[in-house]
Amino acid sequence: MQFRYENTISHDLRMGLRDTSGWQFTPTKVMGTKGATYTIAQNGSTVSIPQGKRFAINARSNGFMWAYQDNNWGGHLYW
Repeated sequence: MQFRYENTISHDLRMGLRDTSGWQFTPTKVMGTKGATYTIAQNGSTVSIPQGKRFAINARSNGFMWAYQDNNWGGHLYW
């Protein structure tokens, strides 16, 4: 799973995948560069996404933001 980060926020965006019980099962990926593509998860030695597993994207920023700062982010998710 990859995310192309098109609209950045004032602070770094952190993203991972969690299962439906709330446990994050991928390492957190820190994203801070506009126009960059980040790999969030791939089956391999550290992450295994079983077929049929339900999951959600767990995204958050790392810091307090003032009302005047950019807090909108967006991009394209590729699975």
